[in-house]
Amino acid sequence: VVLCGSTLVVPDLGRLVGLDCRTGAVRWELPGGDGRLLDGLGVQAGVLHVSLQSDEQDGGADLLGIEPVGGAVLFTRTLPGGRMRPVPKPVPGGLVAMQAEPDGGAVLQRLDPLTGATLAQSRVAPEVLRQQAELRPDGLATRLYPQAICADGERIYLPLDSTASGDAPRLVAVGDRGEVVWTWRGLPDRRLAMVAQRGDRLVVVESGDERPGRIRLLRALDGTTLRETELGVDLDLLNWQRSQLATPAPRAVLLTDAPGLAGRERRLLCFGVDDEVPSFREPLGSEDVEVERQPVLGPDFLVSGVRSGPRGSFRLQVLRLDDRRGALPDGQRFLPLRAAGTRGMAAFGRYTVIACDRYLLVLGPKDDK
Repeated sequence: VVLCGSTLVVPDLGRLVGLDCRTGAVRWELPGGDGRLLDGLGVQAGVLHVSLQSDEQDGGADLLGIEPVGGAVLFTRTLPGGRMRPVPKPVPGGLVAMQAEPDGGAVLQRLDPLTGATLAQSRVAPEVLRQQAELRPDGLATRLYPQAICADGERIYLPLDSTASGDAPRLVAVGDRGEVVWTWRGLPDRRLAMVAQRGDRLVVVESGDERPGRIRLLRALDGTTLRETELGVDLDLLNWQRSQLATPAPRAVLLTDAPGLAGRERRLLCFGVDDEVPSFREPLGSEDVEVERQPVLGPDFLVSGVRSGPRGSFRLQVLRLDDRRGALPDGQRFLPLRAAGTRGMAAFGRYTVIACDRYLLVLGPKDDK
């Protein structure tokens, strides 16, 4: 769902609808057509991008550019059809379309967000991909794979999870001529739970079944490790998830884990991506503790919803980033709430607005007027 001015754009699998955000009246509608799947890809440069794909095995695929307020179709770009039709991925400055070739290679195209035209095209040779990881022939051709792609103006970053036992995941940076600029190799028997870019940095999170994980911050230019933190098991990413929309890394990655199989007490980890955000790990207690997704990371505080087990009491945890002391009055860390949970939290400067079932809760400096 995207809000453009006073128009709320609501994608459905079979159609796209523009609604008046105040009255709910339909302003425009774009039908997907019989047997056509519709995916909203977000807005870039004032253009709403939509992928249309046939649900038939040999059907076609199109990329549409739409003026989101009035619903006018600005361009239609035909995409490769066939058995596998990956959805283009929004990246800074445009979109990346990926087509897997029968010989195991891949073609990468950068698309103009205003016209859908090809800005640049490169081919990654099959022997390059085979050298990087043991992949199924169609491993890069799945509909969901492009959700994992990152890109900037110089390189496209391909995360590769191997299917071979004992092998390690890799992150491959590909240049505009299809050449491999650099390769990063992870831990054996792990998978890539997160690969996301923020400016000139990449965040990589590795996890494994009952194996400890790791989070690393890489320099996008050459793959050099800037810093890293060892993780435990049973990772749960709280403020990032893979999506067909643009998914840049947040200024700090928040997750929970357990120290190991012998000790299942949950821990909250803050891993600073931006230099000014500190990294730390805080104990949460027993293995039944749950932290709600999308905590609020303010300029100097962190607010998260914590529940003591599936049916336990719910409370807010409010920490100061500099010393992890309680940021509530009198230095308290926890605020019990008579609520089943939150419906959402948002930060506005030094204020945090929390939506509960029957009321709004506003937290902020006590001395502000």
